[in-house]
Amino acid sequence: MEYIDGEDLASLLKRIGSLHGTKALDVARQLCAGLAAAHNKGVLHRDLKPANVMIDGRGHVRITDFGLAVAAGDDVTAGDISGTPAYMAPEQFAGKGASVQSDIYALGLVLYELFTGRRAFDASSVAELRAKKESATPTAPSDIAKEIDPIFERVILRCMEKDPRQPPGSVMQVAAALPGGDPLAAALAAGETPSPEMVAASGSTEGLRPWIAWACLAFISLGIGAAVVLGRQAQLFQRVPVDQPPEVMAKTARDILRNAGYAEEPVDSAFGFQAAERYLNRGRNGRSSTRWDNPPAFAIQFWYRQSPGALEHRSPGVNQSESVPGGVDYTDPPVMLPGEAVVWLDSRGRLIGLKVIPREERLLTGAARLPDWSALFQAAGVDPAKCTPVDVEGISRVNADARAAWTGALPDRREVTMRIEAAAYHGKPVSWRMFVPSWNPPSTSTALELPGAGKTVLDRASTDICDSTRGSSVPVPTAATDNVVFVITFLGALAAALFFVLRNLRMGRGDRRGAARLASGLHSGRR
Repeated sequence: MEYIDGEDLASLLKRIGSLHGTKALDVARQLCAGLAAAHNKGVLHRDLKPANVMIDGRGHVRITDFGLAVAAGDDVTAGDISGTPAYMAPEQFAGKGASVQSDIYALGLVLYELFTGRRAFDASSVAELRAKKESATPTAPSDIAKEIDPIFERVILRCMEKDPRQPPGSVMQVAAALPGGDPLAAALAAGETPSPEMVAASGSTEGLRPWIAWACLAFISLGIGAAVVLGRQAQLFQRVPVDQPPEVMAKTARDILRNAGYAEEPVDSAFGFQAAERYLNRGRNGRSSTRWDNPPAFAIQFWYRQSPGALEHRSPGVNQSESVPGGVDYTDPPVMLPGEAVVWLDSRGRLIGLKVIPREERLLTGAARLPDWSALFQAAGVDPAKCTPVDVEGISRVNADARAAWTGALPDRREVTMRIEAAAYHGKPVSWRMFVPSWNPPSTSTALELPGAGKTVLDRASTDICDSTRGSSVPVPTAATDNVVFVITFLGALAAALFFVLRNLRMGRGDRRGAARLASGLHSGRR
Protein backbone atom coordinates (compact mmCIF):
# COMPACT_ATOMS: atom_id res chain seq x y z
CA MET A 1 0.00 0.00 0.00
CA GLU A 2 1.36 3.40 -0.96
CA TYR A 3 2.20 5.82 1.81
CA ILE A 4 0.73 9.27 1.19
CA ASP A 5 2.33 12.17 3.02
CA GLY A 6 -0.67 14.44 3.51
CA GLU A 7 -4.18 14.49 4.94
CA ASP A 8 -7.65 13.62 3.81
CA LEU A 9 -10.02 16.25 2.52
CA ALA A 10 -12.39 15.85 5.47
CA SER A 11 -9.74 16.84 8.01
CA LEU A 12 -8.51 19.64 5.76
CA LEU A 13 -11.96 21.16 5.47
CA LYS A 14 -12.50 20.78 9.20
CA ARG A 15 -9.27 22.69 9.77
CA ILE A 16 -9.59 25.50 7.22
CA GLY A 17 -13.34 25.55 6.49
CA SER A 18 -13.40 25.47 2.66
CA LEU A 19 -11.29 25.93 -0.44
CA HIS A 20 -11.63 28.78 -2.91
CA GLY A 21 -10.43 29.98 -6.26
CA THR A 22 -7.72 28.21 -8.22
CA LYS A 23 -6.94 25.69 -5.49
CA ALA A 24 -10.53 24.50 -5.22
CA LEU A 25 -10.78 24.21 -9.00
CA ASP A 26 -7.52 22.24 -9.15
CA VAL A 27 -8.73 19.80 -6.49
CA ALA A 28 -12.06 19.40 -8.28
CA ARG A 29 -10.33 18.65 -11.61
CA GLN A 30 -8.06 16.05 -10.08
CA LEU A 31 -10.97 14.47 -8.25
CA CYS A 32 -12.93 14.20 -11.50
CA ALA A 33 -9.90 12.74 -13.28
CA GLY A 34 -9.43 10.05 -10.64
CA LEU A 35 -13.08 9.05 -10.56
CA ALA A 36 -13.25 9.04 -14.38
CA ALA A 37 -10.21 6.72 -14.50
CA ALA A 38 -11.99 4.26 -12.20
CA HIS A 39 -15.13 4.39 -14.32
CA ASN A 40 -13.10 3.82 -17.48
CA LYS A 41 -11.90 0.58 -15.90
CA GLY A 42 -15.51 -0.38 -15.13
CA VAL A 43 -15.19 0.22 -11.38
CA LEU A 44 -17.83 1.99 -9.25
CA HIS A 45 -16.50 3.44 -6.00
CA ARG A 46 -19.83 3.48 -4.07
CA ASP A 47 -18.29 5.31 -1.08
CA LEU A 48 -16.87 8.58 -2.38
CA LYS A 49 -16.60 11.13 0.44
CA PRO A 50 -14.07 13.72 1.73
CA ALA A 51 -12.58 11.20 4.16
CA ASN A 52 -11.66 8.97 1.18
CA VAL A 53 -9.94 11.77 -0.74
CA MET A 54 -6.26 12.28 0.16
CA ILE A 55 -4.24 15.40 -0.68
CA ASP A 56 -0.46 14.99 -0.42
CA GLY A 57 2.12 17.64 0.37
CA ARG A 58 2.40 18.68 -3.28
CA GLY A 59 -1.36 19.16 -3.66
CA HIS A 60 -1.96 15.95 -5.60
CA VAL A 61 -5.36 14.31 -5.08
CA ARG A 62 -5.78 10.56 -4.55
CA ILE A 63 -9.05 8.66 -4.20
CA THR A 64 -8.72 5.90 -1.59
CA ASP A 65 -10.70 3.12 0.10
CA PHE A 66 -12.15 1.02 -2.72
CA GLY A 67 -13.35 -1.52 -0.18
CA LEU A 68 -16.99 -1.19 -1.31
CA ALA A 69 -16.20 -0.85 -5.00
CA VAL A 70 -17.96 -3.11 -7.50
CA ALA A 71 -17.73 -3.68 -11.21
CA ALA A 72 -20.21 -1.70 -13.26
CA GLY A 73 -23.10 -3.90 -14.29
CA ASP A 74 -22.69 -6.45 -11.50
CA ASP A 75 -25.93 -7.71 -10.04
CA VAL A 76 -26.66 -6.31 -6.59
CA THR A 77 -28.60 -8.21 -3.98
CA ALA A 78 -32.06 -6.74 -3.50
CA GLY A 79 -32.05 -4.36 -0.56
CA ASP A 80 -28.24 -4.01 -0.53
CA ILE A 81 -27.42 -0.60 0.97
CA SER A 82 -23.68 0.00 0.96
CA GLY A 83 -21.84 3.26 1.54
CA THR A 84 -21.78 6.23 3.87
CA PRO A 85 -25.36 7.54 4.28
CA ALA A 86 -24.37 11.21 4.12
CA TYR A 87 -22.93 10.70 0.61
CA MET A 88 -25.26 8.07 -0.81
CA ALA A 89 -27.60 8.75 -3.72
CA PRO A 90 -31.38 8.33 -3.22
CA GLU A 91 -31.40 5.17 -5.39
CA GLN A 92 -28.75 3.61 -3.11
CA PHE A 93 -31.00 4.25 -0.12
CA ALA A 94 -33.78 2.49 -2.02
CA GLY A 95 -31.59 -0.60 -2.43
CA LYS A 96 -31.35 -0.28 -6.21
CA GLY A 97 -27.59 -0.55 -6.24
CA ALA A 98 -24.87 1.82 -7.44
CA SER A 99 -24.23 3.26 -10.88
CA VAL A 100 -22.12 5.89 -12.57
CA GLN A 101 -24.84 8.39 -11.69
CA SER A 102 -24.72 7.51 -7.99
CA ASP A 103 -20.95 8.12 -7.97
CA ILE A 104 -21.57 11.45 -9.74
CA TYR A 105 -24.15 12.28 -7.05
CA ALA A 106 -21.55 11.64 -4.36
CA LEU A 107 -19.07 13.74 -6.35
CA GLY A 108 -21.53 16.62 -6.27
CA LEU A 109 -21.85 16.32 -2.49
CA VAL A 110 -18.07 16.35 -2.11
CA LEU A 111 -17.72 19.40 -4.38
CA TYR A 112 -20.50 21.14 -2.44
CA GLU A 113 -18.60 20.58 0.78
CA LEU A 114 -15.31 21.57 -0.87
CA PHE A 115 -16.59 25.07 -1.70
CA THR A 116 -18.94 25.73 1.23
CA GLY A 117 -17.31 23.83 4.10
CA ARG A 118 -20.74 22.37 4.93
CA ARG A 119 -22.61 19.22 4.08
CA ALA A 120 -25.46 19.61 1.66
CA PHE A 121 -27.81 17.64 3.94
CA ASP A 122 -27.64 17.52 7.74
CA ALA A 123 -29.90 15.20 9.70
CA SER A 124 -30.07 13.61 13.15
CA SER A 125 -31.03 10.17 11.81
CA VAL A 126 -30.65 8.06 8.71
CA ALA A 127 -34.41 8.16 8.09
CA GLU A 128 -34.42 11.95 8.22
CA LEU A 129 -31.39 12.09 5.93
CA ARG A 130 -33.07 9.81 3.39
CA ALA A 131 -36.26 11.89 3.47
CA LYS A 132 -34.31 15.10 2.85
CA LYS A 133 -32.45 13.62 -0.09
CA GLU A 134 -35.67 12.42 -1.65
CA SER A 135 -37.69 15.62 -1.22
CA ALA A 136 -35.62 18.58 -0.03
CA THR A 137 -33.41 20.88 -2.08
CA PRO A 138 -30.06 21.87 -0.55
CA THR A 139 -29.17 25.49 0.04
CA ALA A 140 -27.60 27.02 -3.07
CA PRO A 141 -23.79 27.11 -2.70
CA SER A 142 -23.76 30.80 -3.63
CA ASP A 143 -25.90 31.56 -0.56
CA ILE A 144 -23.05 30.22 1.60
CA ALA A 145 -19.93 31.01 -0.45
CA LYS A 146 -20.64 34.31 -2.21
CA GLU A 147 -17.48 34.14 -4.29
CA ILE A 148 -18.27 30.80 -5.95
CA ASP A 149 -18.24 30.81 -9.75
CA PRO A 150 -21.85 30.55 -11.11
CA ILE A 151 -20.69 27.87 -13.56
CA PHE A 152 -19.21 25.80 -10.73
CA GLU A 153 -22.41 26.15 -8.72
CA ARG A 154 -24.43 24.92 -11.67
CA VAL A 155 -22.15 21.90 -12.08
CA ILE A 156 -22.59 20.98 -8.42
CA LEU A 157 -26.38 21.25 -8.55
CA ARG A 158 -26.51 19.19 -11.74
CA CYS A 159 -24.55 16.40 -10.06
CA MET A 160 -27.00 16.40 -7.15
CA GLU A 161 -30.18 15.92 -9.21
CA LYS A 162 -32.52 13.44 -7.49
CA ASP A 163 -33.52 11.71 -10.70
CA PRO A 164 -30.54 9.53 -11.79
CA ARG A 165 -31.43 10.30 -15.41
CA GLN A 166 -30.85 14.04 -14.93
CA PRO A 167 -27.16 14.37 -13.87
CA PRO A 168 -24.36 14.49 -16.47
CA GLY A 169 -23.83 11.18 -18.23
CA SER A 170 -20.18 10.84 -17.22
CA VAL A 171 -17.55 12.32 -14.92
CA MET A 172 -15.72 13.67 -17.97
CA GLN A 173 -18.75 15.80 -18.74
CA VAL A 174 -18.53 17.18 -15.22
CA ALA A 175 -14.82 17.96 -15.71
CA ALA A 176 -15.43 19.62 -19.07
CA ALA A 177 -18.15 21.79 -17.55
CA LEU A 178 -15.85 23.19 -14.85
CA PRO A 179 -14.57 26.76 -15.36
CA GLY A 180 -11.63 26.80 -17.76
CA GLY A 181 -12.74 23.63 -19.55
CA ASP A 182 -15.17 23.36 -22.46
CA PRO A 183 -18.50 23.94 -20.69
CA LEU A 184 -20.51 24.48 -23.87
CA ALA A 185 -19.46 21.16 -25.38
CA ALA A 186 -20.12 19.39 -22.10
CA ALA A 187 -23.59 20.89 -21.81
CA LEU A 188 -24.52 19.93 -25.37
CA ALA A 189 -23.16 16.44 -24.88
CA ALA A 190 -25.31 16.08 -21.77
CA GLY A 191 -28.40 17.19 -23.69
CA GLU A 192 -28.94 20.32 -21.60
CA THR A 193 -29.43 24.00 -22.38
CA PRO A 194 -26.22 26.02 -21.81
CA SER A 195 -26.60 28.95 -19.44
CA PRO A 196 -25.84 32.49 -20.72
CA GLU A 197 -22.69 32.56 -18.56
CA MET A 198 -21.54 29.25 -20.02
CA VAL A 199 -22.06 30.45 -23.60
CA ALA A 200 -20.14 33.64 -22.87
CA ALA A 201 -17.30 31.69 -21.26
CA SER A 202 -17.02 29.28 -24.17
CA GLY A 203 -15.59 31.95 -26.50
CA SER A 204 -15.65 31.68 -30.26
CA THR A 205 -12.97 29.10 -31.05
CA GLU A 206 -14.99 27.28 -33.69
CA GLY A 207 -17.33 28.11 -36.52
CA LEU A 208 -18.85 26.74 -39.69
CA ARG A 209 -16.63 25.86 -42.58
CA PRO A 210 -16.82 28.53 -45.28
CA TRP A 211 -18.47 26.25 -47.85
CA ILE A 212 -21.12 25.22 -45.30
CA ALA A 213 -21.79 28.84 -44.37
CA TRP A 214 -22.11 29.88 -48.03
CA ALA A 215 -24.37 26.90 -48.74
CA CYS A 216 -26.63 27.86 -45.84
CA LEU A 217 -26.75 31.47 -47.06
CA ALA A 218 -27.64 30.34 -50.58
CA PHE A 219 -30.33 28.00 -49.27
CA ILE A 220 -31.89 30.75 -47.15
CA SER A 221 -31.76 33.22 -50.04
CA LEU A 222 -33.42 30.74 -52.40
CA GLY A 223 -36.05 30.01 -49.77
CA ILE A 224 -36.88 33.69 -49.37
CA GLY A 225 -37.10 34.12 -53.14
CA ALA A 226 -39.32 31.06 -53.51
CA ALA A 227 -41.57 32.30 -50.72
CA VAL A 228 -42.01 35.64 -52.49
CA VAL A 229 -42.76 34.04 -55.88
CA LEU A 230 -44.93 31.17 -54.67
CA GLY A 231 -46.61 33.33 -52.04
CA ARG A 232 -48.29 35.36 -54.76
CA GLN A 233 -49.89 32.19 -56.11
CA ALA A 234 -50.90 30.99 -52.66
CA GLN A 235 -52.54 34.25 -51.57
CA LEU A 236 -56.28 34.22 -52.10
CA PHE A 237 -56.55 37.88 -53.17
CA GLN A 238 -54.11 37.08 -56.00
CA ARG A 239 -56.43 34.31 -57.19
CA VAL A 240 -59.61 36.34 -56.77
CA PRO A 241 -58.80 39.94 -57.73
CA VAL A 242 -60.93 42.65 -56.18
CA ASP A 243 -62.17 44.86 -59.00
CA GLN A 244 -62.88 47.97 -56.94
CA PRO A 245 -61.35 49.72 -53.92
CA PRO A 246 -63.25 49.30 -50.65
CA GLU A 247 -64.56 52.87 -50.65
CA VAL A 248 -66.22 52.32 -54.03
CA MET A 249 -67.71 49.01 -52.87
CA ALA A 250 -69.06 50.73 -49.75
CA LYS A 251 -70.80 53.25 -52.00
CA THR A 252 -72.23 50.36 -54.06
CA ALA A 253 -73.63 48.84 -50.86
CA ARG A 254 -75.22 52.16 -49.87
CA ASP A 255 -76.77 52.50 -53.34
CA ILE A 256 -78.26 49.00 -53.02
CA LEU A 257 -79.88 49.99 -49.73
CA ARG A 258 -81.26 53.22 -51.22
CA ASN A 259 -82.69 51.35 -54.20
CA ALA A 260 -84.28 48.90 -51.77
CA GLY A 261 -86.08 51.80 -50.03
CA TYR A 262 -83.68 52.67 -47.23
CA ALA A 263 -82.60 56.23 -48.00
CA GLU A 264 -81.94 57.38 -44.40
CA GLU A 265 -78.41 58.61 -43.75
CA PRO A 266 -76.63 56.44 -41.17
CA VAL A 267 -74.95 57.80 -38.05
CA ASP A 268 -72.09 55.33 -38.23
CA SER A 269 -70.79 52.70 -40.65
CA ALA A 270 -68.00 50.16 -41.09
CA PHE A 271 -66.73 47.83 -43.80
CA GLY A 272 -64.08 45.23 -44.50
CA PHE A 273 -63.16 42.09 -46.43
CA GLN A 274 -63.41 38.44 -45.43
CA ALA A 275 -62.65 35.05 -46.93
CA ALA A 276 -65.47 32.54 -47.47
CA GLU A 277 -64.46 29.80 -45.07
CA ARG A 278 -66.96 27.25 -46.36
CA TYR A 279 -65.72 27.48 -49.93
CA LEU A 280 -62.09 27.32 -48.81
CA ASN A 281 -62.76 24.07 -46.97
CA ARG A 282 -61.06 21.34 -49.02
CA GLY A 283 -63.91 18.98 -48.36
CA ARG A 284 -66.29 21.39 -50.16
CA ASN A 285 -63.89 22.36 -52.90
CA GLY A 286 -62.32 19.03 -53.84
CA ARG A 287 -58.69 18.00 -53.62
CA SER A 288 -57.52 18.34 -57.21
CA SER A 289 -54.46 20.45 -58.02
CA THR A 290 -56.63 22.75 -60.18
CA ARG A 291 -59.25 23.54 -57.55
CA TRP A 292 -57.83 27.05 -57.06
CA ASP A 293 -57.49 27.89 -60.75
CA ASN A 294 -60.92 29.52 -61.09
CA PRO A 295 -62.42 30.25 -57.67
CA PRO A 296 -65.80 32.03 -57.67
CA ALA A 297 -66.01 35.74 -56.93
CA PHE A 298 -67.57 35.18 -53.51
CA ALA A 299 -64.39 33.42 -52.29
CA ILE A 300 -63.52 36.94 -51.14
CA GLN A 301 -66.43 38.95 -49.77
CA PHE A 302 -66.89 42.59 -48.89
CA TRP A 303 -69.19 43.49 -46.02
CA TYR A 304 -70.72 46.87 -45.24
CA ARG A 305 -72.88 47.76 -42.26
CA GLN A 306 -74.53 50.98 -41.22
CA SER A 307 -76.39 51.98 -38.11
CA PRO A 308 -78.51 54.87 -36.81
CA GLY A 309 -76.31 54.76 -33.68
CA ALA A 310 -72.60 54.54 -32.85
CA LEU A 311 -70.91 51.18 -33.60
CA GLU A 312 -68.71 50.04 -30.74
CA HIS A 313 -66.79 46.77 -30.53
CA ARG A 314 -67.61 44.59 -27.53
CA SER A 315 -64.75 42.46 -26.23
CA PRO A 316 -65.51 38.75 -25.70
CA GLY A 317 -66.18 37.65 -22.16
CA VAL A 318 -67.16 41.08 -20.79
CA ASN A 319 -70.54 42.39 -19.79
CA GLN A 320 -72.43 43.30 -22.94
CA SER A 321 -73.24 46.66 -21.44
CA GLU A 322 -69.53 47.52 -21.37
CA SER A 323 -68.17 48.41 -24.80
CA VAL A 324 -64.78 49.43 -26.08
CA PRO A 325 -64.19 51.38 -29.31
CA GLY A 326 -62.64 49.89 -32.45
CA GLY A 327 -62.64 46.38 -33.90
CA VAL A 328 -66.16 46.57 -35.33
CA ASP A 329 -67.16 43.83 -37.77
CA TYR A 330 -70.44 42.56 -39.24
CA THR A 331 -71.43 40.68 -36.06
CA ASP A 332 -69.80 42.80 -33.34
CA PRO A 333 -71.68 44.63 -31.99
CA PRO A 334 -74.70 42.41 -32.69
CA VAL A 335 -77.00 43.62 -35.45
CA MET A 336 -80.21 44.28 -33.55
CA LEU A 337 -80.86 48.04 -33.52
CA PRO A 338 -83.89 49.09 -35.64
CA GLY A 339 -82.58 50.74 -38.79
CA GLU A 340 -79.33 48.76 -38.91
CA ALA A 341 -78.37 47.10 -42.19
CA VAL A 342 -75.63 44.79 -43.43
CA VAL A 343 -74.75 44.17 -47.09
CA TRP A 344 -72.38 41.54 -48.52
CA LEU A 345 -70.82 41.84 -51.99
CA ASP A 346 -68.54 39.46 -53.86
CA SER A 347 -65.12 40.53 -55.13
CA ARG A 348 -66.73 41.99 -58.27
CA GLY A 349 -69.16 44.15 -56.30
CA ARG A 350 -72.26 41.99 -56.84
CA LEU A 351 -74.86 41.50 -54.12
CA ILE A 352 -74.73 38.16 -52.30
CA GLY A 353 -76.36 39.03 -48.98
CA LEU A 354 -78.48 41.64 -47.23
CA LYS A 355 -80.07 42.03 -43.84
CA VAL A 356 -82.08 45.00 -42.52
CA ILE A 357 -83.68 45.48 -39.11
CA PRO A 358 -86.87 47.51 -39.88
CA ARG A 359 -87.37 50.68 -37.90
CA GLU A 360 -90.08 50.69 -35.25
CA GLU A 361 -92.29 53.00 -37.25
CA ARG A 362 -92.18 50.42 -40.04
CA LEU A 363 -93.62 47.69 -37.84
CA LEU A 364 -97.16 48.40 -38.94
CA THR A 365 -100.19 46.22 -39.18
CA GLY A 366 -102.20 45.64 -42.29
CA ALA A 367 -102.02 43.65 -45.47
CA ALA A 368 -98.59 42.77 -46.75
CA ARG A 369 -97.38 44.45 -49.93
CA LEU A 370 -95.47 42.37 -52.44
CA PRO A 371 -91.90 43.61 -52.86
CA ASP A 372 -90.12 44.35 -56.12
CA TRP A 373 -87.12 42.01 -56.18
CA SER A 374 -85.79 43.27 -59.51
CA ALA A 375 -83.40 45.81 -57.96
CA LEU A 376 -81.75 43.09 -55.87
CA PHE A 377 -81.55 40.70 -58.84
CA GLN A 378 -79.87 43.44 -60.85
CA ALA A 379 -77.42 44.19 -58.02
CA ALA A 380 -76.61 40.46 -57.79
CA GLY A 381 -75.94 40.18 -61.53
CA VAL A 382 -78.63 37.50 -61.88
CA ASP A 383 -81.33 37.40 -64.57
CA PRO A 384 -84.64 36.69 -62.80
CA ALA A 385 -86.06 35.26 -66.05
CA LYS A 386 -83.48 32.45 -65.84
CA CYS A 387 -84.31 31.60 -62.24
CA THR A 388 -86.96 29.15 -61.11
CA PRO A 389 -89.22 30.01 -58.14
CA VAL A 390 -89.11 27.27 -55.47
CA ASP A 391 -90.53 26.68 -52.01
CA VAL A 392 -88.99 28.62 -49.15
CA GLU A 393 -87.01 26.41 -46.77
CA GLY A 394 -85.14 28.67 -44.34
CA ILE A 395 -86.53 30.45 -41.31
CA SER A 396 -86.27 34.24 -41.42
CA ARG A 397 -84.37 35.85 -38.56
CA VAL A 398 -85.96 39.26 -39.16
CA ASN A 399 -89.55 40.50 -39.18
CA ALA A 400 -91.03 39.57 -42.57
CA ASP A 401 -94.47 39.26 -44.08
CA ALA A 402 -93.39 38.06 -47.53
CA ARG A 403 -90.91 35.33 -48.45
CA ALA A 404 -89.57 33.98 -51.73
CA ALA A 405 -86.90 31.60 -53.02
CA TRP A 406 -85.34 30.84 -56.42
CA THR A 407 -82.76 28.53 -57.95
CA GLY A 408 -80.54 29.30 -60.91
CA ALA A 409 -76.97 29.30 -62.20
CA LEU A 410 -74.18 30.93 -60.23
CA PRO A 411 -73.17 34.12 -62.11
CA ASP A 412 -69.54 33.15 -62.76
CA ARG A 413 -70.04 29.38 -62.57
CA ARG A 414 -72.88 28.49 -64.93
CA GLU A 415 -72.44 24.78 -64.21
CA VAL A 416 -73.12 25.37 -60.49
CA THR A 417 -76.66 25.67 -59.15
CA MET A 418 -77.18 28.38 -56.58
CA ARG A 419 -80.17 29.21 -54.39
CA ILE A 420 -81.56 32.56 -53.28
CA GLU A 421 -83.70 33.00 -50.15
CA ALA A 422 -85.31 36.42 -49.67
CA ALA A 423 -87.72 38.08 -47.27
CA ALA A 424 -89.51 41.44 -47.15
CA TYR A 425 -91.60 43.49 -44.74
CA HIS A 426 -94.30 45.88 -45.99
CA GLY A 427 -92.88 45.82 -49.47
CA LYS A 428 -89.24 46.43 -48.56
CA PRO A 429 -86.55 43.72 -48.71
CA VAL A 430 -85.17 42.83 -45.27
CA SER A 431 -83.19 39.71 -46.17
CA TRP A 432 -81.39 38.33 -49.22
CA ARG A 433 -79.12 35.28 -49.18
CA MET A 434 -77.32 33.57 -52.04
CA PHE A 435 -75.64 30.18 -51.45
CA VAL A 436 -74.77 26.93 -53.22
CA PRO A 437 -76.65 23.93 -51.75
CA SER A 438 -74.22 21.38 -53.23
CA TRP A 439 -71.33 23.03 -51.40
CA ASN A 440 -73.24 23.74 -48.24
CA PRO A 441 -76.73 22.19 -47.83
CA PRO A 442 -79.15 24.73 -46.34
CA SER A 443 -80.49 24.20 -42.85
CA THR A 444 -84.11 24.91 -42.02
CA SER A 445 -82.93 26.89 -39.03
CA THR A 446 -79.94 28.74 -40.48
CA ALA A 447 -80.53 29.47 -44.15
CA LEU A 448 -81.32 33.12 -43.46
CA GLU A 449 -78.92 33.74 -40.61
CA LEU A 450 -76.12 36.27 -40.64
CA PRO A 451 -72.74 35.24 -41.98
CA GLY A 452 -70.75 33.85 -39.10
CA ALA A 453 -73.86 32.67 -37.26
CA GLY A 454 -75.21 30.22 -39.83
CA LYS A 455 -73.82 27.40 -41.94
CA THR A 456 -73.75 28.88 -45.44
CA VAL A 457 -71.07 29.94 -47.88
CA LEU A 458 -71.27 33.32 -46.21
CA ASP A 459 -70.10 31.78 -42.95
CA ARG A 460 -67.90 33.89 -40.78
CA ALA A 461 -64.40 34.32 -42.20
CA SER A 462 -61.41 32.54 -40.78
CA THR A 463 -59.11 35.10 -42.40
CA ASP A 464 -59.60 38.87 -42.45
CA ILE A 465 -58.24 40.46 -45.62
CA CYS A 466 -58.05 44.08 -44.49
CA ASP A 467 -59.12 46.46 -41.76
CA SER A 468 -62.51 48.04 -41.40
CA THR A 469 -63.08 51.77 -41.18
CA ARG A 470 -63.40 51.48 -37.42
CA GLY A 471 -60.09 49.68 -36.80
CA SER A 472 -58.58 46.24 -37.32
CA SER A 473 -61.15 43.63 -38.11
CA VAL A 474 -59.88 40.96 -35.73
CA PRO A 475 -61.77 37.67 -35.44
CA VAL A 476 -63.23 37.20 -31.98
CA PRO A 477 -64.62 33.98 -30.46
CA THR A 478 -68.32 33.59 -31.14
CA ALA A 479 -68.92 30.44 -29.08
CA ALA A 480 -68.26 29.44 -25.50
CA THR A 481 -66.10 26.54 -26.65
CA ASP A 482 -63.77 28.95 -28.46
CA ASN A 483 -63.27 30.91 -25.26
CA VAL A 484 -62.67 27.74 -23.24
CA VAL A 485 -60.06 26.49 -25.70
CA PHE A 486 -58.36 29.89 -25.73
CA VAL A 487 -58.27 30.10 -21.93
CA ILE A 488 -56.98 26.53 -21.54
CA THR A 489 -54.30 27.08 -24.18
CA PHE A 490 -53.23 30.37 -22.61
CA LEU A 491 -53.10 28.98 -19.08
CA GLY A 492 -51.22 25.89 -20.29
CA ALA A 493 -48.62 28.01 -22.07
CA LEU A 494 -48.32 30.27 -19.01
CA ALA A 495 -47.85 27.28 -16.69
CA ALA A 496 -45.20 25.78 -18.96
CA ALA A 497 -43.37 29.10 -19.13
CA LEU A 498 -43.41 29.49 -15.33
CA PHE A 499 -42.16 25.91 -14.92
CA PHE A 500 -39.17 26.46 -17.18
CA VAL A 501 -38.45 29.88 -15.67
CA LEU A 502 -38.28 28.47 -12.14
CA ARG A 503 -36.34 25.41 -13.31
CA ASN A 504 -33.77 27.48 -15.19
CA LEU A 505 -33.36 29.89 -12.28
CA ARG A 506 -32.85 26.99 -9.88
CA MET A 507 -30.26 25.44 -12.19
CA GLY A 508 -28.46 28.72 -12.79
CA ARG A 509 -29.49 29.10 -16.41
CA GLY A 510 -31.36 32.36 -15.99
CA ASP A 511 -29.78 35.57 -17.24
CA ARG A 512 -31.42 38.00 -14.83
CA ARG A 513 -29.19 40.90 -15.77
CA GLY A 514 -29.88 40.46 -19.49
CA ALA A 515 -33.61 40.03 -18.86
CA ALA A 516 -33.66 43.24 -16.82
CA ARG A 517 -31.88 45.14 -19.60
CA LEU A 518 -34.30 43.75 -22.19
CA ALA A 519 -37.35 44.64 -20.08
CA SER A 520 -36.09 48.15 -19.44
CA GLY A 521 -35.42 48.60 -23.17
CA LEU A 522 -38.91 47.43 -24.11
CA HIS A 523 -40.43 49.71 -21.47
CA SER A 524 -38.46 52.67 -22.81
CA GLY A 525 -39.57 51.81 -26.34
CA ARG A 526 -43.24 51.80 -25.32
CA ARG A 527 -42.91 55.24 -23.84
